[in-house]
Amino acid sequence: EAELLDELVTKKIQGVRCEVCDIVEADGKFLTRCSGCMVTFCDSCTTPADGVGEENRNYKCDSCRYTAEKQKNNETFKEPRCHLCPQKGGWLRKAHANPINKKSYWKARPKEYQKTLFARPFWVHQLCQMWQEKITLDPETAEADCDQVVMTHGMGFILEQNRCGLCGIKKGMKARCEEENCRAWCEKSKGWNFHVTCARQAGLEVESQMDSQGWYRFYMKCFQHGGNSFNLRARLEDLIEIEKKRAGKSLEHANSRTMTFVHCSRLLNSAILVMQIMGWSWRWAEWWVEYNHTWEPLLEPGQKEEQMTKKELRIVESTKTSRSDDARRCRLAAFGAGLRNRDYDNVEKGDTVVLD
Repeated sequence: EAELLDELVTKKIQGVRCEVCDIVEADGKFLTRCSGCMVTFCDSCTTPADGVGEENRNYKCDSCRYTAEKQKNNETFKEPRCHLCPQKGGWLRKAHANPINKKSYWKARPKEYQKTLFARPFWVHQLCQMWQEKITLDPETAEADCDQVVMTHGMGFILEQNRCGLCGIKKGMKARCEEENCRAWCEKSKGWNFHVTCARQAGLEVESQMDSQGWYRFYMKCFQHGGNSFNLRARLEDLIEIEKKRAGKSLEHANSRTMTFVHCSRLLNSAILVMQIMGWSWRWAEWWVEYNHTWEPLLEPGQKEEQMTKKELRIVESTKTSRSDDARRCRLAAFGAGLRNRDYDNVEKGDTVVLD
């Protein structure tokens, strides 16, 4: 069983989405997976300098090669991690930044210069880089050029005073909601800002669109202005749809039809997306209560919200008293189950005698 699970997780890529553009392919022919960290991305998100191709089946990403080299030479090093967001892991690229101003200032202060981002290479997610238009990618070296986004003092990035609307962290680079009139809660002039990785995992609309000239425009929309194609409900429907293709529309053939490796791979990778969004469920709940409205279509045609009861609207009251009552009922239920199943007659373990 362990061998089968290992093969399913490490070798099967049917149903896996590209970590950058979020595209999913039926057979996975145009996807590449790093043999070290297992990150997966499509061919269109790579450059020739990445060395991805059919002849390089045992491909390793930059961060895995860097880590292996340092470990081989027994060198002390920091684990590669994106400087633009708090997300660990992922497909990382090397990045660099050169001071645009104050060059003479840094030349006269070499020790201070060594503490800045200008003096050392760092790492960024390919996903974070593509959604920041001021960060360019060198097609020859596949390194991200961060000259335009590093602050003059070299210790951080521009616009770090804006908090991420999901994780609340100020460090790193955030993308702003594309809607011009977007206003974050308790902000008079600022819209919602999110780390791109936080927004993608939470189910916000992080998409790209080709314009009339063939150029891609990368954008992000908050929970108020984005669509419902990537949220929890949509991901759950995608997961169920995969199973319906095997077991029928009503799942009537769930036990009679064989589940193949390909089908298991698609179910697994679709379920992972659901679990990622559920990790941010607490934040969605806060938004729901704060704005007192639903951005998902819960009402059927012809229904009027003001004429429906809280039970029909699926609204659950949560107060200190209701939570205390719920906890008491749970304890009583557990206590009752324990009494019914306890065996008073036999000292040794044996058949349980249910009490009347």
